Amino acid sequence: MSVNISKRRNIFIYAIRDRYFMLLLSIFIGLVIIGAIGPLFVRSPSRVVGARLQPPSREFILGTDALGRDIFAQIVHGIRNSLLIGLFAGLIGIAIATTLGILSGFLRGLIGDVLTTIINMFMLIPQIPLLLLIASAIRIRSMFFVAFLIGALFAWPAPARAIRALALSLREREFIDLAKISGKKSIEIAFKEILPIISPYILLQFGTVYASAIFTETGISLIGLGPTNVVTLGWVLNQVLVMNAYVVGAWWWFIPPGIMVSLLVLSLYLMPLVLSKKLQQIGI
Repeated sequence: MSVNISKRRNIFIYAIRDRYFMLLLSIFIGLVIIGAIGPLFVRSPSRVVGARLQPPSREFILGTDALGRDIFAQIVHGIRNSLLIGLFAGLIGIAIATTLGILSGFLRGLIGDVLTTIINMFMLIPQIPLLLLIASAIRIRSMFFVAFLIGALFAWPAPARAIRALALSLREREFIDLAKISGKKSIEIAFKEILPIISPYILLQFGTVYASAIFTETGISLIGLGPTNVVTLGWVLNQVLVMNAYVVGAWWWFIPPGIMVSLLVLSLYLMPLVLSKKLQQIGI
């Protein structure tokens, strides 16, 4: 166990020293700070505050939209809500993935086979069409409901399969046999012996799931099936699409939210990739 703790410390030391990782982390933390405290200092995103389609100025940093609403305020609120939706969806998804992945990989017999079948079945289901079908059938959609849908239907199958592969590789190890001989139950071994060892990989998977959840919410909001009465980055892009910002040449309306989505998704997606290389090098 002490060896594993030492290796995990090496990961964090490597992360701090890696310039690429720190750049990505700084971008993400900066966006989190904007989303956390920014809404306290900006206008209401739904309030008409100026002339229509006003370009960036001192009064309106990112101009106004076709209704005269402050685009900067929309983006600040959108960052916060997109982060929250991604966080809740990611936590739900990684919890399901971890539970099913470890149990299906470690348990033998009927239970392990059934859990593996469930994972494979959800991998084959066209999840985005299913998500759109459910969202379109419900008129009032809170951001927590959308987060639950994304986490429960879309976010967990791929990481569950990856975690299952790790559990499979560990269940024949000597320390597992020793745990069985000592009288520990299978569930206890799975979550007290295997889980701590693969926890760094689960953390990496969470970053990927978080990024995927934000991207998914942006996609469904873009076509008008995201949270209702809540401003997200996807909602801002939906307004761009509905009100033909491209046609009128309002670049200040569609470029900034696109950049914010890209920065959020890429920073969350690339940070695990950087660390995964180190995990492979030090043999965790």
